[in-house]
Amino acid sequence: MERLMTDEEIVNAWDDICKVLNKEQDQLKHDILNHVGNKWSLFVIHALGIDGKMRFTNLENHIKGISQRMLTKCLRELERDGLILRTVHPEVPPKVEYAN
Repeated sequence: MERLMTDEEIVNAWDDICKVLNKEQDQLKHDILNHVGNKWSLFVIHALGIDGKMRFTNLENHIKGISQRMLTKCLRELERDGLILRTVHPEVPPKVEYAN
């Protein structure tokens, strides 16, 4: 069975994210806090903060326990709110990368 992050790991991940943000990014902090209610959003932001650009499958493999449907929903919401960037590269097959 795949391992989910513990509460302590979640708190540590959030602390890491907050350390990166400065006072000039208060609105960003507010937007992120709005997403913390969805634990998957925190996992996505944390993964992108550590590994930089990632593709969907990389994120899915990195975030244990998340379904494809939930990851898709989470990525769409984070992109909509401007917390992550989605880049589509004009290749065959299409290459999509996410970054924060």
